[in-house]
Amino acid sequence: MASIINVDQIAEATSGSGVKIPGHVVQHGLVEYSIGTGGTQSYTSTSYADITGATISYTPKYSGSKCLITFNLYGRILAPSGQDAAAYFRTHINGSASKEYYVAADNLGKLGDLVWLPLFINISQEFTTSGTSAVVFKMQTKAGANGNYFQVPHHGNDLAHHTISVLEIAQ
Repeated sequence: MASIINVDQIAEATSGSGVKIPGHVVQHGLVEYSIGTGGTQSYTSTSYADITGATISYTPKYSGSKCLITFNLYGRILAPSGQDAAAYFRTHINGSASKEYYVAADNLGKLGDLVWLPLFINISQEFTTSGTSAVVFKMQTKAGANGNYFQVPHHGNDLAHHTISVLEIAQ
């Protein structure tokens, strides 16, 4: 026979930050950024730079929690005339850079015209909290060689968005 517990409320035994149930989401963070109708952002450096708006400062509820961070970005890569399209991406979690993601398309600009390669980027990463102080999660990019670069284009209807979401899971 199965056991059933019927409750209307669960009150924590001590005053603090709430009831902690291991394996359950205890807090959620979300940031959404849109460049609006004001312009275009281009990342032309071959050194990593933060992508504007692709950053969240998150304060964990518990030390030792697992956080699942999901980065969603939209942009495009320029393939200059005679070149392939190439750009690099990485997450930067609490002061540490992650592995590099290389996005490339062969021969796009080799027909003599420049070409824009549109793309959606979705990267998920896990992080274990070591306290309850704020941590920063962000996305970075750098250009490929030979004049390639990543750009977040302006759209008249405010359609170029980035989102970063954080799910904190109690352990």
